[in-house]
Amino acid sequence: MSVRRVEKGAGSPTIRTTLPRREFLARSALYGLGLTATMPLFLRRACALPGSGRVNKGERILIVLELTGGNDGLNTIVPFADEYHRLRPTLAIPRGECRRLDDHFGLHPVLAGLERLYGEGRLAIVQGCGYPRPSLSHFESIRFWHTAAPHAHQDRGWIGRIADSRYPSPHPGLLFQLGTTQSLAVTAHHHLPLVCENATRLGVASRSDPPRRRQALEKLRRRESVASGSAVDYVCGVETTVLEVAAQVRQTCQSYRTPCQYGGSDSGPGLKLRQVAALINAGFPTRFFYLNVPGFDTHADQRDLHAQCLHVVDRALFEFSRDLERMGRAEDVAIVVFSEFGRRPRENVGAGTDHGTAGPVLVIGPRVKSGLLGVAPSLQDFDAGGNLRMTTDFRRVYASVIEGWLGMEDAAAILGESFEPLDLFA
Repeated sequence: MSVRRVEKGAGSPTIRTTLPRREFLARSALYGLGLTATMPLFLRRACALPGSGRVNKGERILIVLELTGGNDGLNTIVPFADEYHRLRPTLAIPRGECRRLDDHFGLHPVLAGLERLYGEGRLAIVQGCGYPRPSLSHFESIRFWHTAAPHAHQDRGWIGRIADSRYPSPHPGLLFQLGTTQSLAVTAHHHLPLVCENATRLGVASRSDPPRRRQALEKLRRRESVASGSAVDYVCGVETTVLEVAAQVRQTCQSYRTPCQYGGSDSGPGLKLRQVAALINAGFPTRFFYLNVPGFDTHADQRDLHAQCLHVVDRALFEFSRDLERMGRAEDVAIVVFSEFGRRPRENVGAGTDHGTAGPVLVIGPRVKSGLLGVAPSLQDFDAGGNLRMTTDFRRVYASVIEGWLGMEDAAAILGESFEPLDLFA
C-alpha cells in the first residue's frame, strides 16, 4: 500500500510524494509524539548515535546559514562612496565608521568578528550574487536559492540532491536543520532531515497536548493490547527508536561545555551554532547543517534593527569559529551565509529599504581563500525596477562548494547545468 502526502511550508512549494505504508506509519508516529521536530526514520539497526557513521576528524562538513527576510547587502559590505551616501542620506554608514576591507569597501561597524576572520584569511565575500530575472517575492526567491533552479520546478533542494548523490542509501543523521520548519534546501529522496528549533528541547512533549492524546500515546508506549508484528507494534517500535535518538541529541547539546561565549537568545544563531558545535564535537554523523536566522526584512526603522541582527550573527559566527579551533575541527568545516535577496539601493520614506536583488554571500573557514571575489554591482546602472544588477550567479558559489569543498567531480549533475566554480577553497 502507498499513501499520497501533501506538505506545505513557509518558503517551500507544495511537494507530493508516494510513501510506502510502513514509512507512512513511521512518520505518523513521529507527528504523534508531540515533538517540536520532524524526526528522521532511524530504524533499529541504525539508531546507535554516535557510533557507526560518525563524522571523524578530517571529514568535511558543510554549514549553511540563511539570513531570512532579505539582508541589506549594501549596509553589510559597505561601498563607502559618494554615490552610496547620496542614495541613502540617513541609512548610509559613515565612511569613518566602516571596518575597512580596502580603499572601496568596508564592513558594517558591528561586524568586529567578521573583520577578524577576514584579517586571518578565513572569510571570502562573493559580491553581487543573484540569478537571472530576479523575483522580489520572499516565497519565490528563497525557493530558487533552496533548489538552485530559478524559474523551474524542482522537488528536492540543492543540499538534498548532494546528499542523495553522495549517499544513495539512507544515512541516519546526515541532514540536520535548526529552524521552525523544514527547508526545501534539505529535502531529499533518500534522507529525512532532523529538524528542530532548539535541540535541547527535542523529544519533549508539549504541555498544550490534549490529555486524551497524552494518555493514548502513553498506552502506545506501554504497548497495551498491541499484537506483536502488527502495524501498531511497528509504530511503537519506531516511536521508541525516535525517542532514543532525540534523547541522545538533546543530552549531547545540554551537556556541552565550552569557554566560548556565543551570546544571543534561546532561539538565535548563537544557541544554534553552539548546538552544532556540540554535535560536531560528539562525532554525530551529520554532514550538512542548515540554520535559519529570521529578522532581516527591514522595511522600516532599519538602522538599529539591522545592526542588532548583524551583531548577533557576527558574534555567533566568530565564537563558533573559535570553538571549532578549540576542539581541533576548524579545518573540517565550511560555512556559507546567504539571504534570498538584497535590498533596494535607495532608502524608503520609512527609514528602511524595500525588497531588492543582488547581495553578498559569505564563505567562512580556514580553507577558504579570503578576500573580495567577483565584481560589485554598479550604484549608477540599475535595472528597470531601480535595483542592482546581478554580477555573480549564486549557483557559481554552489558549484564551488560542491566541487571545491565537498570534492564531488561534477557539480552540473547536481545543479542541472554547468556553472564555472569560483576560486574559493585552498
